[in-house]
Amino acid sequence: MSNLWKLTLLQTEKAKQSKSIRPFQTKLQKIEDKLYPYEVRQLIGKPRTQDQILGPIVNPFSPWDRQLEIKTINNTHVLILNKYPVELGHMLLITNSWQPQDGWLNITDWMALTKIESEIDGFWFFNNSPEAGASQPHRHLQLLHRDKEKYLFPREAWFDSISLHNHNQSSLQDRSCYLYRRNMYNKDDSAKELNTLYLRLIEKMEIGNPSTDDKPTISYNLLLTKKWIAIIRRKKEAYNGFNINALGFAGYFLAMNDKDINWLLDNDPEVILDNVVSPI
Repeated sequence: MSNLWKLTLLQTEKAKQSKSIRPFQTKLQKIEDKLYPYEVRQLIGKPRTQDQILGPIVNPFSPWDRQLEIKTINNTHVLILNKYPVELGHMLLITNSWQPQDGWLNITDWMALTKIESEIDGFWFFNNSPEAGASQPHRHLQLLHRDKEKYLFPREAWFDSISLHNHNQSSLQDRSCYLYRRNMYNKDDSAKELNTLYLRLIEKMEIGNPSTDDKPTISYNLLLTKKWIAIIRRKKEAYNGFNINALGFAGYFLAMNDKDINWLLDNDPEVILDNVVSPI
């Protein structure tokens, strides 16, 4: 266990005692008889919308809650706990000064990310705008810890097929996603490599041009493991009452009630994902 992960666990316990984090109470239901497996978390009780700070009027990351702070990274970013986690140990990497969530990621973001990645196993995700599931306008990348021995997320097989470039041209999702594999042996220059791969993905998926566009012209989700980096084009946040961010493509859904659970059991969750992507 790395020192940084130990520090994260310690800060989580402190935040729980001070009630600085407010974990959602959920019950887990697995769906395993569809094209891909899914994990659905159903909220217990009413959603605490009154507790959540939304929009640019109040920025919860400027200043950030010091009770949630884990560590300063490179004097440009701060690693903090998610105040409203579904899963304990959910971390946010925020810029310590204002940077827009819907702007372009840059080398300082990748330098901070790879510094944490060298100490904590798991997978990263990024929602670049409200249409892609972002709830805050201040830049934040998100990390879910995973043990090396365990799988990362339920829907890994879909990304495996994308990594082999087995694109199904009739699939809306396949036409909305592209993935580049990382050089796992090039750890010294991993930040530069990620920045290069990100720019290649931006160009490949026609997200915009950082040289001429102030911000991306298409909303997107980004997912990142130690093996690959992927971008998914988005056209809207929700379908049939389900709000989808990058975790939806990883196979994680949040259900508000029994009606949502029953719909997922009776239908194919792929329909939801098909309806929020923007194929090219």
